[in-house]
Amino acid sequence: MKSENFSIKPLLEALTMARKFRGIKQKDLAKKLDVPQSYVSKIESGNTDIRTSKLIEMARLLRFELMLIPVEFAPQVEALISPNSLDDEPLYQITTEDTELDDD
Repeated sequence: MKSENFSIKPLLEALTMARKFRGIKQKDLAKKLDVPQSYVSKIESGNTDIRTSKLIEMARLLRFELMLIPVEFAPQVEALISPNSLDDEPLYQITTEDTELDDD
C-alpha cells in the first residue's frame, strides 16, 4: 500500500480543533511541548513529520489519549464519540470544564 493511504491529517485536524475549542494558543501549547510556536504551526498544517513521542505528548496536553484498537472494535469506539440516533448527542464529548491547560 502507498503511504498516502495512512494520512495523519485527520488526527492533526482533531488535535487542532481540540486546541482551539479549549482556547489554547499555539504559543502556549508550544511552551508546554518545549518547542517553538512555528513547530506547532507546522504540525497542525501537516508540514512536518512529527515524532510519535511529541504527538503523544501533544495529545495528552489536549486531554486525549492515543491508542491502538483492533479494527473490529472501531465501530463500538466510534459509537462512544459520535452522535447517536436517540438524542443527537455523543456519548462522550469535550466539555468546557476541560478547557484549561494543566500546569505541571
